[in-house]
Amino acid sequence: MKTALFILLPYPSHYFVGFGKARQLKAQGYEVVFTGLRAHQTLIEREGFVYKPLRYASAYKQLSFRALIALLILTLLNKSFTIQRYRTFWEEVREIQVLAEELQPEMLLIDSHLGHYALYLWQTQCTKIILNTKLSSYPEIGIPPLTEGWLANPNGWAIIRARTEWQVHFLKRKWKQWLEKIAFLGKDDQWLLERLVQKTVQKYSDWFDDNHCFYPAVKALPKLITYPRALEYPWKKPKAGEYYEAIPFERNESHLFSEGYCQLMAQLRLSKLQNPAIKVV
Repeated sequence: MKTALFILLPYPSHYFVGFGKARQLKAQGYEVVFTGLRAHQTLIEREGFVYKPLRYASAYKQLSFRALIALLILTLLNKSFTIQRYRTFWEEVREIQVLAEELQPEMLLIDSHLGHYALYLWQTQCTKIILNTKLSSYPEIGIPPLTEGWLANPNGWAIIRARTEWQVHFLKRKWKQWLEKIAFLGKDDQWLLERLVQKTVQKYSDWFDDNHCFYPAVKALPKLITYPRALEYPWKKPKAGEYYEAIPFERNESHLFSEGYCQLMAQLRLSKLQNPAIKVV
């Protein structure tokens, strides 16, 4: 039987979108496998798919200034810390490679947030697709970063505002990247990826496009956006390899609602009715 392997960001919202595509593939005769943490095993198997545990790659991202200072001190005082990070990185890369060798998938679908896994599995011969569980976000005329909350417009002031917000967005990212490089004395997470890129006889810039809102986008692979094209701004031009597919999916979160949780919510609603001034956070 043909196998389709999904490697998604381990959050239910990403799995629910992936399940929609997985059902299509299962109907076409694929055995569908999802990686995940132990906490997601029930969620995956309840939907009728195969669960495989995965030790997701470590990452030092979105760190506070205090955390960066602590890492800088650790890096300076403990030389074995950098060596251990290097070893851990290669162990994690090898673990996902072993899983792919075991399953021999005909199709590999990788979450857009985990695009670096495409690099980890560069030697795996199969059809590879980047799965966007939300609309993609990159600079386009009059369209701000997805983190902003105003409606885009391809005219006038909106063009200037969007361009400015993108520049600020990328400047903030660049600043954080420099802080991370300082904290690790140049041997940050990107440095580790660049060591792996060297094995592919290519450059980092050949593999990844950093001109995206949330994460480096993989250049060479097709990108499936799991929403109708109608939800996108009509003047936005898809990048090379991007395509839209309206995939139906259900958010079945019943496994999260224990009896105790439901009782608590009933009590909170009753308290709110009795005293509207109460704020529930």
